[in-house]
Amino acid sequence: NHCPDPGVPPGGSRTGSIFNKGNKVTYRCESPLTLIGSKVRVCQDGGQWSGTEPQCY
Repeated sequence: NHCPDPGVPPGGSRTGSIFNKGNKVTYRCESPLTLIGSKVRVCQDGGQWSGTEPQCY
């Protein structure tokens, strides 16, 4: 079981590059942007990422 590439929001960066079940990715935004959505997402059963897609504003 693995998840699709969850992408990286414009103005942000991602830590974590393994998208198998149970793996997590962490996001941060470049200053002075603010992260809206999930800072951490976990790959779950069925190839779904937890939380919501992060965006930087």
